Amino acid sequence: TKHCSCFYSLNQFLLRTKNSEYDFFLIAGSLLGSVRQESFAGRPTDVDLGILSTKLDLFINDLKKIDKKGISRIDKFYDDENFLSKVQVLLFGEIIDISIFRPCNLENGRYWKGEYSENQKDDKKYIFIENQYLTNLSKCKLYNYNYLAPSDPEKYLENKYGNKWQVPNKKQFVWNKKF
Repeated sequence: TKHCSCFYSLNQFLLRTKNSEYDFFLIAGSLLGSVRQESFAGRPTDVDLGILSTKLDLFINDLKKIDKKGISRIDKFYDDENFLSKVQVLLFGEIIDISIFRPCNLENGRYWKGEYSENQKDDKKYIFIENQYLTNLSKCKLYNYNYLAPSDPEKYLENKYGNKWQVPNKKQFVWNKKF
């Protein structure tokens, strides 16, 4: 039932925020399940989406105007640099986490910096994704429906979860097994 509830909330959120100016893309556990088995990974506790900071102002303005039916809470979280790092929407009892990715330059090129976690050590507080992977999004399947994803989702997943991300650490619901 958690799969159904999260899937319903995801689609309700995307319907309410439908706007070609900002493209939400699957990240974290939502992307992991999508790539690995075309369903949410494990027993989902939330839906994980990303948005580029270049689209953030438009999204925040639209968030004030969307249909609030079923939304019981909208929270904003800031990182230790005082940047808005995540917007969390509680929709029909399910959490939609929207991580904000902002551009940054590292010594080996341009990246997007996002998915802030204050519980990690300083060098692991953020996920960094190479510029082209979020500038050129691709499609992935979740329950046989198309959603946007980083253009090299496997590279993102390895960066986030390590090189054994393909192997589930517990029994999973499988919509379409890929690995």
